[in-house]
Amino acid sequence: MTSADYHNADVSMTKADAEWTGRRPYLKLGCSDENDLERLVDFLRAMLVLNPSERPSANQIAKHPWLMEVAEAVDTHSDTFRQ
Repeated sequence: MTSADYHNADVSMTKADAEWTGRRPYLKLGCSDENDLERLVDFLRAMLVLNPSERPSANQIAKHPWLMEVAEAVDTHSDTFRQ
């Protein structure tokens, strides 16, 4: 499948929801709790919108709650990460 095929693919919300449901167990392994998982899935879905005109900008993505929480956690535990 070429990149043009992906942009022209008919991806229904039902199919997308089913795909994300199947991936949740793997994503959950890296999450602290169910709320963290929900924010991560929301973040990934926003970034992976196929239509560029519907996809959030880099500035909008940088302000996503999940990414802000990860950045805060890194700042809070920066001494641990440096070791």
